[in-house]
Amino acid sequence: MSLLDRYNSQLVDEGDAEDQEFLDLLDDDEAFQGYREQRIAELSRQMKEAKDGAQSGHGSVQTLESDKDVLEATTSADRCVIHFFHPDFTRCKIMDSKLEQLAARHLGTRFVRVDASKAPFLATKLGLKALPVVVCYIKGQEATRVVGFERLGGTDNFQLSALENLLYTYGIIQRVGTSGMRRAEKKMEEEDEDWSD
Repeated sequence: MSLLDRYNSQLVDEGDAEDQEFLDLLDDDEAFQGYREQRIAELSRQMKEAKDGAQSGHGSVQTLESDKDVLEATTSADRCVIHFFHPDFTRCKIMDSKLEQLAARHLGTRFVRVDASKAPFLATKLGLKALPVVVCYIKGQEATRVVGFERLGGTDNFQLSALENLLYTYGIIQRVGTSGMRRAEKKMEEEDEDWSD
């Protein structure tokens, strides 16, 4: 048996073990009830977050018209991402597209944009010299900013995951979890522990 065949066999065995673990969970009424309650609570939280977010402008990138609107956005949301842009700049359009995708996935964070020329007070106060600029706030305090694409790989075709990971690192967005993802993360932690022994 080749090394590749052994690896594939091991993957099948691990998949079978995970399937069996899930089937065992279904057979154990108490464990299944606990899982069910946990999942219902998680879904209820996500539904509440989606409802609250939709009412306060979450889920899409809203266009603001003035300094005052931007200041209100940063103080009214726990987590807020502000894209200072120019409507004719290609890189601003690229950033806008990425932020639209993230806004739809991360309802707990408010995403807004403002034409930098319509917010001259903030553009000066924040020292904006290049566009696009994304400034991120947590409870009204600046957490980080992204100027251009340097922190995202330095190219116009940067991956959405690069921006998402950056925002996650600073607590601007939260990971959307599923039990499968948690199981995978736990498995990775166990493998890391095995390597450290």
